[in-house]
Parts: sequence; C-alpha cells; structure tokens
Amino acid sequence: MFDFAEYHCRPRQMERGDILAIYSDGLTDAEGPRGEMFREKRPLKIIQEVAPSGTRAVEQGLLKEINDFTQDMPQRTTSLLRSARKLTE
Repeated sequence: MFDFAEYHCRPRQMERGDILAIYSDGLTDAEGPRGEMFREKRPLKIIQEVAPSGTRAVEQGLLKEINDFTQDMPQRTTSLLRSARKLTE
C-alpha cells in the first residue's frame, strides 16, 4: 500500500469467545477539537474493557468514545469498524 510500510502476515488461532476487532486508520487518526489525535491506545483500552459484553458492546463503546472525543467535529477521513466473535470450537 505504501512504499515505506512493511506488513507481516502470520496465522492466529482464535478460541471460543475471542473477539476480533478491525478498524481503519480513520478511527485512530480522528482529531479532537484541539487538534489531538485519537491514536491506538484509546481503542485498545475500550476493547479490553467492554469485550466481555460482546461484539455489539465493542462497536458501541468505540463509536461512543470516538463521538465524545471528536465532539462531532468534521473529520478528514472516514472510519471503518467491524467486530466478530468466535462462537464454536
């Protein structure tokens, strides 16, 4: 995608109940009213806190936090957010 970026692929084993959260850089690059960026630590903290409540809680928690952070300020890029839970062995 970018000449300067390096990407690595490796398999991961998901266990029953694990949640996979996928989001674009539009989420981490979102800006607050003072010009600060959302960054990676905020989504990770939210995911860890609400994951036991399921994928819907993860998505709702992230959306609420990003809306609170940006205070409905227009953003330069769009965000993509999806999550999935493994239900069987």
